[in-house]
Amino acid sequence: MKITLAEFRILLLVYKSGHNLSAFTVFRRLKHPYEDFVNAINKLIEKGFIEEVNKIINITSKGEEFLLNKKNNYLIVGEKSWRKIPPEFRQVSIESNEFYVPNKSILDSRQFKIN
Repeated sequence: MKITLAEFRILLLVYKSGHNLSAFTVFRRLKHPYEDFVNAINKLIEKGFIEEVNKIINITSKGEEFLLNKKNNYLIVGEKSWRKIPPEFRQVSIESNEFYVPNKSILDSRQFKIN
């Protein structure tokens, strides 16, 4: 079974902390976006690796066994959400032989004397 890096790091954090940790502490130590944290927690709960009781995350015996299995190829390569460019910021690429025409409103008025 393959899991993402965020899921693996959550398992490792909870395991190293004595098998239980508060959800907020896991999020702070994980250093991943909140969206990735929530998705990883939900997937780990679905897989039965962790359980959440009163905002405390506990690692299950299945999760501990998975983590300690050294033969496991646990990581999958996924898209990094922080690399996705929102569609409103995408523009048409300029060809190498085209001229770049800057936006007049963002030019420095002291540097460029434009009416």
